[in-house]
Amino acid sequence: MGDTRAIHFDVYFDNPSEFDMTIDFGTYSLMVYYAKQLNYEKAKLLYDATLSEYYYRATYNKPLDDLTDEYSSHFNSDEIQQVIDFIENDLIPELNNEKQDLIEKYGGREGFYDRFEKDEGFIRGFIYEDEWYYSDPLQISSLLDAFKSLLSHVIFINQAYRVSIR
Repeated sequence: MGDTRAIHFDVYFDNPSEFDMTIDFGTYSLMVYYAKQLNYEKAKLLYDATLSEYYYRATYNKPLDDLTDEYSSHFNSDEIQQVIDFIENDLIPELNNEKQDLIEKYGGREGFYDRFEKDEGFIRGFIYEDEWYYSDPLQISSLLDAFKSLLSHVIFINQAYRVSIR
């Protein structure tokens, strides 16, 4: 296995927090792809909530002039609340009822990579064939539950979080 990437969410920029989390990029890609198959519009909000403000603006051709921190998340509390509701009411229940490993559901590793790379819409970027991932629906459900807690906390403190891929 090569060097795998991960997406990091840091709530307090200078101090580690119980809400900070890391999701390997393969699992993140699988999670967003699954969400998109369930509900395109809600999954787009989930995807947007995982972007830095810089990447969000660049993706949607919005002005970049007044940005001060390229890693600060795209933060819209109304949209984040919709993401929390989507995770809690739709994604987690669907994943908990999923009977099949998600990679197998999408035709194995090669089938998933092919689907992901050819996917139209808001999913951007690419995944490498040797990305690490969890594909068990219950593990992904657990990660989404932790992400939901992070999002709930940032709404409570009314503060963006930091997003980076390394």
